Amino acid sequence: MSQDRPILLVDDDPLAAEFVVRALRRNGLHHPVVTARDGREGLDYLAGTGLFAGTEPPLLPVLILLDIKMPRMDGVEFLHAIRQMPATRDVPVIMLTNSDEDRDVVRSYALGANSYLRKPVDPYQLAKTARQLGLLDD
Repeated sequence: MSQDRPILLVDDDPLAAEFVVRALRRNGLHHPVVTARDGREGLDYLAGTGLFAGTEPPLLPVLILLDIKMPRMDGVEFLHAIRQMPATRDVPVIMLTNSDEDRDVVRSYALGANSYLRKPVDPYQLAKTARQLGLLDD
């Protein structure tokens, strides 16, 4: 897997996003991280539109880390949208959420999420999941 392909982190909480990036870096992640503040901005990255218009064509993410509860377009809506696109249908997705609602877990897995972690994210668990997806060395 190319180290140049980014991880797309879609989360409206900048402190939570920073924590996730630091946790992965401490555990050997070497991919660049692109951050989007909600699902619409995440779709803009994938399409090279909005804030990401006029830049190099976006590289397909090697992984998407996705918060569920966000304004404008939440994580479940974003997940549904990317699973409809041939280019992103198979990109691994880890859902990150504060939600304790079982329906969020069920909906996420039904739409093709690969894993579901509750916030605050345990750095060990996040690194373990990234290793299982082949993104970090053992």
